Amino acid sequence: MNILDCKLGAGETCTQCFLGQETAAFPLSKSLFHQIESQNVPANRLTLGIRPEAVRLSRQEKDGYVKTEVNAIEPLGPYDIVEIKIDGQRMRIKSATRFIEKPGDWIWIQLDEQRTHFFDKQNGKSLKINP
Repeated sequence: MNILDCKLGAGETCTQCFLGQETAAFPLSKSLFHQIESQNVPANRLTLGIRPEAVRLSRQEKDGYVKTEVNAIEPLGPYDIVEIKIDGQRMRIKSATRFIEKPGDWIWIQLDEQRTHFFDKQNGKSLKINP
């Protein structure tokens, strides 16, 4: 599982999930911000957990997707594990074999909100949020 520091913001139409200061926000459901806010976990103690297969990717720009650069590709036969870097944090994504050609390519990613988990960084406990 990828475990990443994150910050959330309340946007007009969605919850904005930031995985760094230099990367665009991932749009998530509007109600998510209020669900997490009700857990009384300070913004600097929030982490996001997501499995490699729960990250959607595209070779072309799409609404709701964030542009990232491929750092490495690990071919594993029936699929590849693609590693990207988001503001110094590494994320691994499962993709079809040879879907991404080479390190240095740009891809766009989106988090599958139904399979995204939030944790309190201080104690590691799940916030048990159901988007």
